[in-house]
Amino acid sequence: MAGLSTGQVPQLYREVFDAVTVSNSSKIPKSLWLKVISTANITESSATEIWKMCDPGLTNMIGRDQFYKSLALTALAQLGKPLEDKVLLNYTDKELPSPSLASVNELKDIKARFVRATNPSELGYTYEDLKGFDEIKVTLIPEKKGALLKHNEYTVESKKFGSSVSRRYKDFEGFHHILSQRFPFRLVPNLPPKAISQSSEFIEQRRRALRRYLCLIARHPVLLQDEVVRYFFTASGQDVGARIKEKYKDSPDEVMFNPLAQNARELVTDQTRMKYERVKEQLSMMLKIMTAFLNIGENFEGRTRAFHEDMKAFSRELLSLSSESVLSTPWTSGSDNTWGKMQSDCRQLSDQFSTLGDRALTQAENEAKGFAEGAHLFLDLLKAYQDLCTRREKLVHRKHQKALAKVQTMEKYKGHLEAQGKVMSERQDSKQQKYDDELIIVERRNFFSLFCLDLEAQLIHVNLSQIPDMLKALVSNQMSNHQTFYKLWEEIKPTVDIMGESTAPVSSLGPTNSLRGGTRSLETSPTSKSSVPEASPFY
Repeated sequence: MAGLSTGQVPQLYREVFDAVTVSNSSKIPKSLWLKVISTANITESSATEIWKMCDPGLTNMIGRDQFYKSLALTALAQLGKPLEDKVLLNYTDKELPSPSLASVNELKDIKARFVRATNPSELGYTYEDLKGFDEIKVTLIPEKKGALLKHNEYTVESKKFGSSVSRRYKDFEGFHHILSQRFPFRLVPNLPPKAISQSSEFIEQRRRALRRYLCLIARHPVLLQDEVVRYFFTASGQDVGARIKEKYKDSPDEVMFNPLAQNARELVTDQTRMKYERVKEQLSMMLKIMTAFLNIGENFEGRTRAFHEDMKAFSRELLSLSSESVLSTPWTSGSDNTWGKMQSDCRQLSDQFSTLGDRALTQAENEAKGFAEGAHLFLDLLKAYQDLCTRREKLVHRKHQKALAKVQTMEKYKGHLEAQGKVMSERQDSKQQKYDDELIIVERRNFFSLFCLDLEAQLIHVNLSQIPDMLKALVSNQMSNHQTFYKLWEEIKPTVDIMGESTAPVSSLGPTNSLRGGTRSLETSPTSKSSVPEASPFY
């Protein structure tokens, strides 16, 4: 019995299987299984016996049922019970035992490392994996009163590093400078701009942009592991940006310290080059679409903020109307107190419209945090890739073409001399060797840059899963918006329905007819409501 045919499957089994399954496959290779089971701390002999029981056909691959069985047997090994199928029969009517393994996130990381080790050109992460790397918060520290030199400080919190540090914008600048130097072929996002005159709106927009900047770095599987990133998130004290620049000013870039750079030529194929050109076109189109998405999202927010302003203005005017005393004098109203009742209603309506305005402002802020912020984040990522393509063209491709041209020129010159029965001088030989060495270095950078561009494009495609999150936020916000506004309008309606109804005393001429008005009292006329049509509220 290779598969599992008895017992109730715990939720943990499903979570572990989903965490370690390689994309587009329902099978788990033995080499990956061994890495997963190694976190259970069972003996090597037990692991070998479990695999034999789950893969009797020696295929070196197991499916879902076989994997579930291996987890049940691993739990038995941890409990010190015999590794036999008949022991599992004891769980026919109850839940199978759950083994003690690494956390689901740790298992996902094991799977990702396995994928990259077997195929370095495969990213090996899902969008949920990337989001789970870290959680970043950036909050503005309130400005200290009495400070002569005004500047903004931010509290930067990282869940991964368990840190909370204070950073100024210039610290971000120093960090960005070094990170861009160390990783010239990675998606290092752009910093938000500086400004001399800083309004409260600009400060808030920059705070959000700085958080997005750090979120994209924290969701990058290579950047997040770099020591410079750890230093930025954990170092205490002042002038962290300057300290980073000083500490890492002579550090090499990734081409020099990433082992994959040495074999980059083997990782890049003609298909990689063709894919690079297609990806540039696709992402250029995506950039236009996301820009349009962002404009739409900001339009949603703008309309809601305008509605907030309108409702607050309405509230103020109603309050002014409720305090107007001229219309309440006996000269203007006589014995009719309709206006006094309307003033009371206006005061109540002023509060209700103010509440409506407050809710609109809250809704606008939710829209800014939801759909629009998601569009901003993805747009920042797309712009980073666009800049990366430009940077590669400038730093690598042109230099590669120049270095190749130099070598080819020397080869032609050498062939020309050989045709004449001559040889190059020692100086010319030295020059050719220099050109050859330069070409090797430039070619290494060229191939490694293409390798990185391919992985960074995969990173963007994984982040496409952010679009459903954005749309969910949009729909959720709009549903909440309309539901809340409907309830508030419902609360306003009764006040408007009875607004201005007179409570003046009945005329001394009696309830039947008024000599001046010639109308029958509504209170004593049983047919008045059906015989008199309801007037439009605007007339």
